[in-house]
Amino acid sequence: MTEITATTQSNDRYLVDPMAFTLSLFGAPFFVAVLGCILIIPIFALPYGFPFYLLIGTPILWWLVRRGESDKSVFAGWGFLGNLATPLLFLIWAELTDGYANEGLAIFLFVFGMLFAPLWALAFIHLYARLQRDFYKTPMQQGELI
Repeated sequence: MTEITATTQSNDRYLVDPMAFTLSLFGAPFFVAVLGCILIIPIFALPYGFPFYLLIGTPILWWLVRRGESDKSVFAGWGFLGNLATPLLFLIWAELTDGYANEGLAIFLFVFGMLFAPLWALAFIHLYARLQRDFYKTPMQQGELI
């Protein structure tokens, strides 16, 4: 018996607004730091987490924006999942640079990343949605190459 079922996943692809993406990518951690400056912890998260945010977060956020995802909980969830790679990247970096592979620091980065990775992803989509120009809000036509 063959049944036709509706798919909830859209195959639409969107162009990524490069200016809005770049400003949001670099602005999101600072946005969170400024809003949470009374706690001081978000300010210290910048030098520790920003390199990993750029390495891990950039491809994930680009992929989500390209898919046209707008649900903030999806961005927060992917930010949390992306943080799972932080200890591994830290230990690889320590090995490649002949640095001391401090597992304690890797765990420290991971634990604080569990909070800040979703927050930075939420700040990113908030900023991107506000900065995105109308041209980039329409999906590409089927067969367009970009």
